[in-house]
Parts: sequence; C-alpha cells; structure tokens
Amino acid sequence: MSILYLNGSPRKHASATKKLADAFVAGMREAAPSSTVDEIVLYDKSITACRGCFGCWHRTPGVCVIRDDMDDLLVSFRRADVIVWSMPLYYFGMPSKAKAFLDRLMPNNSPLFEERNGSIRHPQTYDAASQSHVLISTCEFQTTERNFEALALQFDLLCGERVSKVLCPVGGAFAAERPGRAARTRLDEVRASGAMYAAPKSIPRDTERLLSTPVFDPDRYMAVVNRVAAIAKTPPGKERTPPSNRANAILEAFAARYCENLEPDDALAVECAFSDEPSRAVLLCEARTCTVRPAPDGRTQTRIEADVALWERIVSGETSITDALLDGTLRVWGDFEAVLRFEDLFEGVEV
Repeated sequence: MSILYLNGSPRKHASATKKLADAFVAGMREAAPSSTVDEIVLYDKSITACRGCFGCWHRTPGVCVIRDDMDDLLVSFRRADVIVWSMPLYYFGMPSKAKAFLDRLMPNNSPLFEERNGSIRHPQTYDAASQSHVLISTCEFQTTERNFEALALQFDLLCGERVSKVLCPVGGAFAAERPGRAARTRLDEVRASGAMYAAPKSIPRDTERLLSTPVFDPDRYMAVVNRVAAIAKTPPGKERTPPSNRANAILEAFAARYCENLEPDDALAVECAFSDEPSRAVLLCEARTCTVRPAPDGRTQTRIEADVALWERIVSGETSITDALLDGTLRVWGDFEAVLRFEDLFEGVEV
C-alpha cells in the first residue's frame, strides 16, 4: 500500500493535527508493514495558485502550464493508494497552501461533464476509483458541530464514499510537546483506527463519531480558555521573597507526590506563586525527580498563583486547579497545556 501523507499545516512539524495524523499513519503501518509512506509538508513546497486558465485541459492536456513543485506532486498523487490529508481548521475551511494544492489537481480531471450520484462532475483521467482518502483535522473549538461541516462536505463532494474522517475538537490538547493523559488516550484511539482502516480502507461511522468527541468537558473547556485569556491581560506579580515554611511544605508535598518519569529532555518548570505572602518558587520536574528551586529573575514557561490555603487544598485533593481557576481564586500565565499535565505528574492532584 502506497500512502501519500500531506501535511497542510503552516506550523509544519509543530502542528497539533500532525500528532493525530502521525498516530493514524503509524496504525496503518502496523497493520500493513509493507506499506510505503511519502510525507509531504506542503508549506515547504513551491505551489503557485491556480490561474484558472484551463491550459491543462486545452493547451497541454493533463499537464499544468505552471512549472513548480506540483509537477512531481501530481505524479505522487496519482500513484498513491491512500491520501492522508492532515490540516487544521482555518475559518471553517482549510489553510491556504492546502487549498492551493487542491486547486492545482485540476490536470487530473477531464473537461467533459458526467452525471455521478445525482451531480454533474468532471471525470478523472486516472484510476481514482481505487484510491482512498483520509481527512484528519483539528480545531480549537470544543465541538465538531457547526465547525467542521464545510470542510467535511467539501471532501464528501470530492471523494464520495472513498473518504474517511478523523475530526477532533479541542486541538489545543494535542499542541503540547508532551500531551496530557486525555490527549494521549485519544492519540491511542486514533492509532487503533489507523490499524482498523488499513484493510477495508474505511473507518466505521461509529468510530468516526467516537474520535470527534471532545477530550475535555466542552463547557468547562470554554470557561477555562476564556478565564486564562482574561488573566493573560493582567501582568503577574514580581515577588522575589522565598516561600515561608508553610508554603515550602506545600511545594515539598507536591514533590513527594511526583509520580511520572519524564524523558530526559522533557523537563517541566512550573512557577508556583503564593499571593498572600507574597512569594514564589519553582517546581522542576525532571526524568526521575521533582525538586523545589528558587524562582528565577525572569519569567518561567508557566506560572500558577493562589493563596497558601488554596494551594493546600489542591495538593490534598480537596479541589482542582480548574475549579479554582473558574471561581477566580487561582490564576495561570503562560503555557496552559503544561498545567493540564499536573494530573499526570502528581498523584492525587486534579486539573
């Protein structure tokens, strides 16, 4: 099986959608080890916008008049058994480079008209009937409804029954360098769906629906995102006082609950600020240890601020970081994805 894997994200290899597509393709390769994968980052390619000149129909049939990377990409496209389209949702559609690529597939079509499934279409000039497609996309919104319909319909019209879809809301959950537990579970499900897809070249509709469910509660996710965005408009404090004995005991309790071994290059530093002292320190989570360190003069990647009593309730499991964030008693700055990992890092601590 020949797989053409199209990465249509402007973020290229840093794309959150790519994590899902990587998992899906890995599942396909597990089920069909002899498969070949040709991964193309569209934003690394020279793809000029279609001129609409119809030269590929009349002047040079089947060949675009524009000379750029699409010459080779068209050949790869026609030869592939499966096309995996990986792209984030942009304004309810696809990113501009992915759309430019799609428009430049026009040489694959004939200028003739034909009726197909009740619609008028241009027949394709190669054996497209044996080719299958997978659309993988994410968006930051918390649901698929009223978000993915336009993109999904475009692929339905283009590919008919030959397209399967993995449409995942709450794309930010996959953006972190090392996603949290809920996102990792979804990635495992996507990988399994890739293995399931390999033989029949399709994903069951109930599996598509499962993969489209948000990994976080939609209402809480929206409230947290809005709360974090509001907090970002206010500058954090500049306390430099070391924590009191009580505050330091809280940080040591976090360190004692450390329960996950991170990769050596995946250290996480979270600044913990105590608003009623005021003081701050850093929890440095490394491969096998978590230690309390003095806060640096500059800003850290992530800062969580609460009073001492609330920190005690969080470390004891009486409340969660999300609940405290929503009721306004806790504030977060920086990389919120790092905060989502707290429930993975410290036993009994909820986000």
